[in-house]
Amino acid sequence: AHSTALDEHRGRLLDRERQNGVLEGKLHALGSEAEVLRSRVKDLEEQVRKAEVFAEQHRQENGQLERDLEGTKAVASKHKEVVEWRAAGGRTAEEEDEEERLRREAEEADRRIKAKGCGLSLRRLVGGRRAAVAGA
Repeated sequence: AHSTALDEHRGRLLDRERQNGVLEGKLHALGSEAEVLRSRVKDLEEQVRKAEVFAEQHRQENGQLERDLEGTKAVASKHKEVVEWRAAGGRTAEEEDEEERLRREAEEADRRIKAKGCGLSLRRLVGGRRAAVAGA
């Protein structure tokens, strides 16, 4: 009876040792899997960080491109206005000043010519020339 009790006790100890071995194996496998998963999480976090930096760079570049586009559109609009104004006969202040200077010179020349008794008028000649140039 005593040897039977010892055999049963030994059997239980062996079963427990086997169970402990199985549990230690599972623990080791789970530890290894957890380490692989931690490494994977770290890699994914790094990818997310890089993607966020990349996205921010693109947002900034897009914002700058949009500002550049708006500026270019404004310049193009201004140029279009100037071209339309010029096509409609608009003149700059410099052009008007130059025309005034030429008019004064023509009047002075007319006075000198009239003082000498000649019937020609430079203003009429210049005015006729302008009309011919404008018609061409």
